[in-house]
Amino acid sequence: MIGAGEYELRIWRPVDELREVAYAGYWNDEAIESEKEWWILDGDFEPMEQYLERSGLGRQLDAAIDLSERLRGRGLNGTGADVAAGTLWAVPRLLARGATCIYAVEYSVHRLTKLGPALLSHYGVAADEIVLCLGSFEDLRIGEGELDFVLMSQALHHADDPSRLLAEARRVLRSDGVVLVTGEHVVAERRWLPRRFRNMRDPVLGDHWYRSSDYERLFRDSGFRWERIQRAGESIQAFVLLPVT
Repeated sequence: MIGAGEYELRIWRPVDELREVAYAGYWNDEAIESEKEWWILDGDFEPMEQYLERSGLGRQLDAAIDLSERLRGRGLNGTGADVAAGTLWAVPRLLARGATCIYAVEYSVHRLTKLGPALLSHYGVAADEIVLCLGSFEDLRIGEGELDFVLMSQALHHADDPSRLLAEARRVLRSDGVVLVTGEHVVAERRWLPRRFRNMRDPVLGDHWYRSSDYERLFRDSGFRWERIQRAGESIQAFVLLPVT
């Protein structure tokens, strides 16, 4: 029996079933995780915070929210989902920018039930502001049009079927909702990649490589218009997606 302390935990898919999902072995290995900056169970949050600053992930999330506000004329202001939420580092930032409740979707058991709750408690996230969901980001157990936003931070390039992931995001979004895609490593346009987004960079981590034109085709075919964010000196890129109605 697994739990998450004071925070609500919903089991969308059984643990044994999730362990059969591609790449789950690596992302459910606590020994590997304990060597990373994300390991905050010792109470030391500084390495994680330094990594978020050094990598640009924190700044990029803020920039994506800023762009979303300019494009839509309003803030997050509602309920959203953080898919492939990892250690839930983005949740306090989303709440600070106007979100009222977040579904955090993750298939790493220890990230969702150990690291995540420790982080939420450290940053003062209340139990009624978060729902922890153990399951696949390609199968969201959320009704149509229920969400104001979806965050995919270092998530889209991990999907074996990115079209399916974006289709799920579009399904659960309100017509005026937004998808924030951050932490994407865009490869040079001249590099050849298969047409169906199947070129895998790492069979253990599940990373995939896409060019700018691949992202643009994917977004267009999935029913979104988009704006790109790329800061000088940072290798990662971000996109803000709005449903085409």
